[in-house]
Amino acid sequence: MSFYVSKTKRKNGTKYRIIHDRTRNGTRTRKYFNLPPGTTKAKADSICNQMALEAEYGNYVSKDPILFEEYAEEIYFPKYAKGLSPTTLQHYKQIYYAPKGIKEKIGNLYLSEISTEVLQDIVNEYEALGSSPKSIRNIVNLISIIIKRTKIDNYLNRDTPNPCDFLILPKMMSKEGNVYSIEEIKLMMERAQHTKNINMQLILVLCCFAGGLRRSELIGLRWDDIVHGEESYIQIRRAAVYAEGKVMEKETKTKASNRIIPRPSNGVVYNTLLAARNQNSKEKLVEKDFLGDNHGYI
Repeated sequence: MSFYVSKTKRKNGTKYRIIHDRTRNGTRTRKYFNLPPGTTKAKADSICNQMALEAEYGNYVSKDPILFEEYAEEIYFPKYAKGLSPTTLQHYKQIYYAPKGIKEKIGNLYLSEISTEVLQDIVNEYEALGSSPKSIRNIVNLISIIIKRTKIDNYLNRDTPNPCDFLILPKMMSKEGNVYSIEEIKLMMERAQHTKNINMQLILVLCCFAGGLRRSELIGLRWDDIVHGEESYIQIRRAAVYAEGKVMEKETKTKASNRIIPRPSNGVVYNTLLAARNQNSKEKLVEKDFLGDNHGYI
């Protein structure tokens, strides 16, 4: 990659231009920057040297102006969002494409037009409409992620501050959780046992007694994760989420999330899981097209 000054003669005099010459994947390309009439050779050389330095250290903007929606839809989502988890990607696309979402608000703006003032007006509008502080922060976070990537790709000057960094965001409100009491859980369990509703019993023991599983971990539980015997325990080895219209398995949130949860033999959890597994085995024998098997989701 190189920059150099070229002189061209016109009827109204001599003009200078800077040529950006580079070869990528065996293909040579040139980009021309015409300097204003009256620019001297010394000034042209100075500008050329400055552009070369900025290109080397990441400050030079080498791409044509582009709309925010063009970058997001043609570059960010297809190229850089592939490593995201299915649920994160689905969440990003929801807040981007939603009515009054990111695309509607700033999609038709050029990247250079997205300022802190523009974004602050949008934040204030969301707040006035009653959007939660968390929802507003999620929107700002995605805009910030995309803008950071545009700098890496040289669509914006890397030294230009990210406009999201200076926003005044609504404060997060702490909210006390609303959970069932032990007495309420016992009452529900008694009624489920009385009506022999094994599915409700299974839901109660897994959600309330099984040791703080995340929703995705609960969905990802299979029968072969349940170990009965002298040592009874539940193995957490995967998560499952609903995204793109189907259930998709993925790794647990962290490495530490892969764990073993001991359960006392002959306890409520042990007995309920054993009864549900026995019923699962019976259904497997009765149902002609039963798909559960030992590897089916609980």
